[in-house]
Formats: sequence, C-alpha cells, structure tokens
Amino acid sequence: AAADNSSAEVYIYDYIGYYGVEAKAFIDELNELDVSSIDLRINTPGGSVFEGNAIYNALKRHKATITTYIDGIAASMGSIIALAGEKVVIADNAMYMIHNPWTSAYGDARELRKTAETLDKLRESMLNIYQAKTGLDEETLTAILDEETWLTASECVEQGFADETVEG
Repeated sequence: AAADNSSAEVYIYDYIGYYGVEAKAFIDELNELDVSSIDLRINTPGGSVFEGNAIYNALKRHKATITTYIDGIAASMGSIIALAGEKVVIADNAMYMIHNPWTSAYGDARELRKTAETLDKLRESMLNIYQAKTGLDEETLTAILDEETWLTASECVEQGFADETVEG
C-alpha cells in the first residue's frame, strides 16, 4: 500500500491466502491506513473463501471511501473482494469470473455430505453479496454461478457487478 495524508492505493495482485495475500497481514496493514479514500487495485485469480471473506469484511468496515479497480482479473474470491468498494471500476480489457465455491474432500459418505452442505452455505453468503451489488434475483445469480461465468468489462457493467469501465 502507498499512502499520503488523505488517500491510499492498495494492491491485491496475488492469490487470496495460501502464501499469497493473507487476511491477517492485509488487515494489519489496512488498519494502519488513516485516510479518507482508498483505491483498491485488484488482479487476482481468487483463493480461499474464508481469507477472502475476512478481507472483504475488513474493507467494508474501514472508514475510508473505497473505489475498487479491476486491473486484470477479479476471479473467484477476488470477485467478492472487488465488491467491497462503494464504486467498482473495471479496465476495458479486464475480466471478471464467478463460480460456485469448491473444495477437495475426503472421508466417508457422511463427511462428504457435510462438506457439500458447507459449500451450499458458502454459496448462500456469496449470493447475498452479489445480489446486494447487482440487484439480480437469486435464480439468475445461481445460474451464473453454476455455469462458472466469465464476464468482459462491458458484460460486468451490464450485469451490475461493476459501475463503469475505464481504458486499460
């Protein structure tokens, strides 16, 4: 992050969690920013749902006005973090991808059913965030998630995931 007295530029240019952008380190740095505005720049293929949710929630709690810029890709959990901004701007050559949460699992049938139920709960929390931004109904969003949908910048704006495009 780079900051002056009133604004800061924060980058998420790596995986979320897994030795990439880890929530604790990110939030520790974020909480040190005493600024009125943050430009959050994103280029991430996604990663851990729980790490991403922690980052998203910390951004939403921060007192600064946040504008999100999707510079390259906001995929998977990165698509959720991108929505933490009051305004979401996507470069005209960038991409946005959403899909259902997934994991690897092992165990007996009971354990696998439990894992599937957890994935359903995670999807529900993601649907709430997407719906709050886009206004799309649950049925439409569920279909988009089920298809693993890749959106161009203009499609991202048309669907309501971003507010505007800018030249890349």
